[in-house]
Amino acid sequence: MMEPSRQQKLYYIRKINVIGLEHLDGNLVKASAGLIEGDSVYLPSNFISNAISRLWSQRHYADVRIGAEIEGDSLDVEIILQERPRVYNWNIIGEGIGQGKERDLLEKLKLKPNVLELSAYNIDKNKKLLAQEYMNKGFRNVKVTEHIENDSVIQNAVNVTFKVER
Repeated sequence: MMEPSRQQKLYYIRKINVIGLEHLDGNLVKASAGLIEGDSVYLPSNFISNAISRLWSQRHYADVRIGAEIEGDSLDVEIILQERPRVYNWNIIGEGIGQGKERDLLEKLKLKPNVLELSAYNIDKNKKLLAQEYMNKGFRNVKVTEHIENDSVIQNAVNVTFKVER
């Protein structure tokens, strides 16, 4: 039997506030976290930690925090997020890579400006794809490195340049 101070109690989610979004939709964030206004939840439970795990698993965020304020049998939830920077521009440079070849490679890799967030996964995946592209053309010692810099105009945006050495 649980201690009286740790007994679960049923609360109704009255309001959910999402703070820190720039590109993503707040309603989508709520749904992704599994949080719906009007639902009921028992506390203490793993309700908050499960919501945080669901948001982390999407890899869109550099930070995820969820807090709750209890008033009677109601619960106001606050989701505080920090979005990962968006890649504003993708560039590919190297010997034999002109504008036309760069455009073809970017299209083949499906790298569009201001669509993907900056993540180690996105960088590593595209470095491997670029290297594979050149290996398929007979260049066996391909080396691909990346250079990431903050965009000078747009806040929370970066420019990524892949350098291909055949």
